[in-house]
Amino acid sequence: MRITGGRLRGRVVAAPEGVSTRPTTDLARESLFAMLAHRIDLRDISVLDLCSGSGILAFESLSRGASSATLVDHDASVCRLARSNAQSLDCTNEVKVIRTDVMRALDHLVPTSYALVFADPPYAARQCNAILSGLDRCGLVAAGGLVVLEHDDSEVVLPLHGWEHLDARRFGATVIDIVRHLPTSS
Repeated sequence: MRITGGRLRGRVVAAPEGVSTRPTTDLARESLFAMLAHRIDLRDISVLDLCSGSGILAFESLSRGASSATLVDHDASVCRLARSNAQSLDCTNEVKVIRTDVMRALDHLVPTSYALVFADPPYAARQCNAILSGLDRCGLVAAGGLVVLEHDDSEVVLPLHGWEHLDARRFGATVIDIVRHLPTSS
């Protein structure tokens, strides 16, 4: 896989072997970052990449100006690969890789206001709504921050109080939803 934009454009990111992960396709990534460009300034933000796999979404964000990225995945070999990718891209100082279950990670991450969160859990797990609820419960997303949920077309992202659904795009059987954490009114 190649990074599609920014300072690292064209650099290769290794993908995990086998079928246990599904890297987001180049077309879907390019479309996603085009959608994000109109909604968020990626410069100097913190990114959280849940069920990160190779870390391609986090690396795309860093390439486009994000200052740091936290990658979470439960698979030890995938985490090793993400660390190796960070090293080959000269991003080790900006990247933290955590090996744990995504739901456990939500409860144990130091409360940080991430401006952008990616969640691409295994489609069969149908965890997008649980992840969004966990992000909300744990206060991990900044007011106005975005969450990008990738899932198959059999899962529907449900409305959640305090969040605004901004967009949903279909790429074959894959759906990408973008939701915004609304600022609380005082």
